[in-house]
Amino acid sequence: APGQCARLQRRAVRLRVQSRTVQALLGLDMTETTEARLKRMGMRSWRRGTKEMDLILGPYADAHLAGMGEARLVQYDALLDENDQDLLPMMLGQAAAPSGLSDLVSEIANFAKVRLLGAHSSPI
Repeated sequence: APGQCARLQRRAVRLRVQSRTVQALLGLDMTETTEARLKRMGMRSWRRGTKEMDLILGPYADAHLAGMGEARLVQYDALLDENDQDLLPMMLGQAAAPSGLSDLVSEIANFAKVRLLGAHSSPI
């Protein structure tokens, strides 16, 4: 059933986020330097599967990755594991984001709206 599949996908994302958070907090994942990690995440933000997500995640990563704390980096890394076909509807408010990523998705969507529409845009 479609509803059950969506629930299982959300649970998988929550588990990935929780697992990465625990690993990071315990210092278990020390194979990647901070510089390499940020470079990898930036590259994955700009080279997605669709141009739309490139233009949403790329500028966001450029503006925010370097200033993110460990917990937020773990969340963002989990977000990068999502399919573009699932992410775009989340960014557009057409689908709910997994609970572990909902705040981050909202932040990115707001950043993209301000960037693309401008802070002082007026309705036509």
